Amino acid sequence: MNRIISATIAAGTAAVMLFASCQRDELQGGSISGEERVVTVTAVMPSDPVEVRSNENPGYGTLANRCLMQVYVVDNPQTPIAYGKPQTAAVSNLSATFETRLMSGHDYRLVFWADCATAPAAEDGEFTDKYYYTEQFPKVSLITAEFHGNQDELDAFFGSASVTAEALAAGTAGVSAELRRPFGQLNIYSTDYADIPVETMKPAAVKIAFKNVYTSIDLTTGELSDLTPVTYSAAVAPHDAATGHLTFDYLLATDEEDAIADFTMNFYTTAAGNTPADHYTFSSIPVRRNYRTNVRGNLLTDRTEIEVDILPGFDGEYNEIIPETEVSDAQTLLTVLEEGGYARLTGDVEITGTSAVADGKEVVMDLDGYSLTLHGTMSTSGTSSLTLMNGTVKSSESYGAARFLVSASAGGSVALENVTMTSDGAGIGVEPSGDAGKVTVRNSSITAYSYAVGTNASTPIRNAEIELYNSELVGMSAVLMNLPSVITVSGCKLQGTMHAMILRAGTAEITDSHLTLVYDASNGEGDTAEDAKDNYIDKWGTGNAVPLAAITVGNDNSDGYLYPTVLTIDNSVVTADESGALPAMYVRANTDAANGVTITYGEDCKVEGNIVYYDDGNNITVNGTPVTE
Repeated sequence: MNRIISATIAAGTAAVMLFASCQRDELQGGSISGEERVVTVTAVMPSDPVEVRSNENPGYGTLANRCLMQVYVVDNPQTPIAYGKPQTAAVSNLSATFETRLMSGHDYRLVFWADCATAPAAEDGEFTDKYYYTEQFPKVSLITAEFHGNQDELDAFFGSASVTAEALAAGTAGVSAELRRPFGQLNIYSTDYADIPVETMKPAAVKIAFKNVYTSIDLTTGELSDLTPVTYSAAVAPHDAATGHLTFDYLLATDEEDAIADFTMNFYTTAAGNTPADHYTFSSIPVRRNYRTNVRGNLLTDRTEIEVDILPGFDGEYNEIIPETEVSDAQTLLTVLEEGGYARLTGDVEITGTSAVADGKEVVMDLDGYSLTLHGTMSTSGTSSLTLMNGTVKSSESYGAARFLVSASAGGSVALENVTMTSDGAGIGVEPSGDAGKVTVRNSSITAYSYAVGTNASTPIRNAEIELYNSELVGMSAVLMNLPSVITVSGCKLQGTMHAMILRAGTAEITDSHLTLVYDASNGEGDTAEDAKDNYIDKWGTGNAVPLAAITVGNDNSDGYLYPTVLTIDNSVVTADESGALPAMYVRANTDAANGVTITYGEDCKVEGNIVYYDDGNNITVNGTPVTE
């Protein structure tokens, strides 16, 4: 079979036409029945960067602040019915979370739109449309008066997800949808920009007049409509004088090439745009959804022929139909790891021995609700990447506390999305020597014997990048950060029987999370928490034998750990073991002033339990003030 490339839900290609519409109240009088179920829905925007110039940063989609979700009953796919009004949720860390109540015994389709809207002035206020008109949802239309180039706030995302009657009957509590852009990106480069000898003769502003562009999209089908002439003016601030990148635009586009005919770019030598310098007319420039169209030429001097490149990967994944491999056995799965590509399990699969994605290959594996059992470990090789989603990953037996069930190689990346992982060793992490790769965990749960997520303890690495979003991690030490690396934790629950987190060095940013120590004497640290305190509170051993706390920060001044440690924690709770013998936080710094510990607590941070600053807080700074003061 074929599929649209997508990390979770293929956006913009829903085959279901949503014709009918009525309110939820109208559905209650016997037309829909069943047992009400609460379902948590997470809409995730792509995190891969977009190579464009913007006012401050390349277009990461981070300016989207509002997400809308409409639920449809699709018992009859030909006559779906709107189930209540669209719900609204704020976007944080490129994701939005909804809680919806669905009646069992029915199939549903969830349709999403995320954009930059005007934020409410008060906590109980509502978002209002800024660049896109959404009152006719699922039809969304560009507010043409607000359209202008070089503006990342025009970035937006859409997608859909399904909830089946069978899933509700099985007690599903969570749904994840990956949103994608409905745009093609048009970039205009003046390759002779740097050749203009006088700065005041270079264009300071441009005016673009499109003969016709699509201004509306049906979110349920991805179909576009309402061709309209659109004109805008924008200041020019090339990010690179060598390439002369003048403008970028987000233009609604289809999955196929769609020519934008006869648009004109006027150049102005002042930012006010009142001194025309010259103009250039473009004809039949193709733009495709989730592709980048780069137009280059000597636009300012000899006006020679332009060059047009259409490049995939606008947001890391794009709507091109490619073959998808159905996997029902270990050998087929191993072939996918060797050749790369997209795979979907059609049943539970077990793999014996060590397995790895071949160097340079990309593998996205949709578990589709099934289990992948590893009699060994799975990893990337070189610069390859591996994404596992929508199912269960587990180990078959104990295989070593310091080995990760799934791991990234140097320069590689691994990700979990909507996955339940159980491991009799460590969970997911990085295990190379030298510079490390990247680990991403979204909307998942990991229960491990030792570390749920972390870096390699036996061969310490540097420069790992770990991102944890909306997930639950449980382990002896739920998170281990070893040597200079960067970790982001947002919307997570971390629970450890020795530590919720060890931050040995590097930088950690924790927001909207809860970190808890629940001491377990079976770890071998003593019969009671009091014994563990006596044995380890001021002693720093190897591996997990470091001072016990919900968060242990810093190091023991060992030669191999002479690095600074930086922790920022906000709107989060840190909870000590209920015995009271062990602290919520234990902080110890190197004696070298350049390699101390810096902690910043936000106003909404709560520490439940004691904070121990070793050696009276020597070389430890909290909220800008040395602890010793």
